[in-house]
Amino acid sequence: MDSLKGARLPRAVSLPVDWRRAGALFVPLTMLKSPCWHAKAVWRKDRSVWVGEDTMAKNDHAHAVRLVGSIEKHIGSEAAKEVEARFSLSKSADIATKYQWAQAICGYLDEHYDAETIVSIRKECRCNDGKSIANKLLKYLNRTESIKAFVALFNQNETFACLEYISENRIRFCYPQCYCACVKRVPHELSKTWCYCTLGNAEGIFSEVFRTNVQVTLLQSIKTGAEKCVIEVAW
Repeated sequence: MDSLKGARLPRAVSLPVDWRRAGALFVPLTMLKSPCWHAKAVWRKDRSVWVGEDTMAKNDHAHAVRLVGSIEKHIGSEAAKEVEARFSLSKSADIATKYQWAQAICGYLDEHYDAETIVSIRKECRCNDGKSIANKLLKYLNRTESIKAFVALFNQNETFACLEYISENRIRFCYPQCYCACVKRVPHELSKTWCYCTLGNAEGIFSEVFRTNVQVTLLQSIKTGAEKCVIEVAW
């Protein structure tokens, strides 16, 4: 126990309303159940804990920050504050915690919003603007004279993704594996809601490649049980 002196606990106690006026409070370990609050604590020899201050659990993980920002943009500040308070995620979170957070977020979004709103929210959560992939695709597009030839050339040279030709203004962009850093290492499925962020990425990639607005649709994803992720792109 001595090694835990001064430790910041990952979970903390639900305290009485007037606890701040008391200045300090002794609480048994069994009361430390709330997932949302931290407490600066010092362990005592009688196995009680001294609680000196309350702070909200950190919400500094990039996925969580992007989500809160997107909800504020599409829904409003009150909804964003609620999500930040209920579903905080630290950048130090381990693999299992990140997966559980993603699962909880999907449940919340699925319960509160319609499909169109969910897609709008999650598209804004993309990890990057896709320019590096766009530049790679442009290298092949600029060497060909048709979309069909472009698809064939890309597939001959790349393995991180593949293209499927539909027509001269419609293709499918496919990933052979999940690239999501937040959940890819957990071998369990998630709601399709989680995977809609890839639409924001694909939209950024192909609007840059074709120099026009594109429409993107998620047809299937690995995290929902499919063998590959498939996004249809039309322009």
